Amino acid sequence: MNEIIKTDLKYFDETIGGLKKGELATVSGFAGSGKTMILNNIFLRAIKNGHRCLYFSLEMYKETVLRQLALQGVTDISSSRIIDDAEYLDSLLEICEKEQKLDLVIIDHTEIIRIEKERLEKFSVDIGLGADCGTDITRMLKWLAKKLNVAVLVTANVSRRCLYQDRMPTLSDLDKILCEHDFDKIVFLYKKSAFEKPNKSEKSIIELSVGKNRDGKFANGKLLLDNNSLSITDYE
Repeated sequence: MNEIIKTDLKYFDETIGGLKKGELATVSGFAGSGKTMILNNIFLRAIKNGHRCLYFSLEMYKETVLRQLALQGVTDISSSRIIDDAEYLDSLLEICEKEQKLDLVIIDHTEIIRIEKERLEKFSVDIGLGADCGTDITRMLKWLAKKLNVAVLVTANVSRRCLYQDRMPTLSDLDKILCEHDFDKIVFLYKKSAFEKPNKSEKSIIELSVGKNRDGKFANGKLLLDNNSLSITDYE
C-alpha cells in the first residue's frame, strides 16, 4: 500500500483515500476558486508532519508564497523548498531527480509549464520513455510520481464557462492540454464568491467534488478559507 501524505485535512486524508506516493493528483478550478490556497496549506501541513516536500511556484515568486505562509504565523519554512525559476518541464523533472527521499512534489500550476520540444524529447529518450512522450506534460509528471515514488499534486484551470454558469466543474471542463487518463485523482473546486472581493473579516466556503479517483470514494466535501490568514480548515 502506498504511503499517504498526511495533510490533517479530513477530505484529503480520509474521504478520498489520501494523497499517495506514486500517484498524480490535481486540484482544478477556475481562477479565484482557491486552488493555490489549498496547495499552500497542504504544503505547510505536510512539512509539519515530517514529509519532505518541494513546491514549484510557477505563478508567484517564492517571496510571495512565503509571505502568504507567514500570515498563518509560519516563518521557519526554508526558501529552498520553494522553487520559482523552473519554468521548463525538463528542468523541473531534473531538479526532482536530484533531490533525495522526496515525499511530495507540488506544482502551481500546469498551464504555465513551458515545453521546449527538442530539450524535452531528449530528456524523454534519456529516461526511456521515447521521444513521442516528450511533450506530454501529464505523462511525464506521472512518470515522475512512479519513478521517484512521490506524490505529485498540481493545480489546473478549467473552462470559464462553469464560472459563468455558476456551477461545479466536471471532467469535460478540464484543460485540454491535460490527459485525464494519467491522473489518479482529480478534485474540482467551486467557490461561489469567486467574482466577489472577499471581506477580510469573513470566511469563504470552498466546495469540492471528485471527478476521478482510482482507488477511493467519489465524494463531495467542503473546506473553509479564512480570508484574513489564508488558512484552510475542514468545514464542520
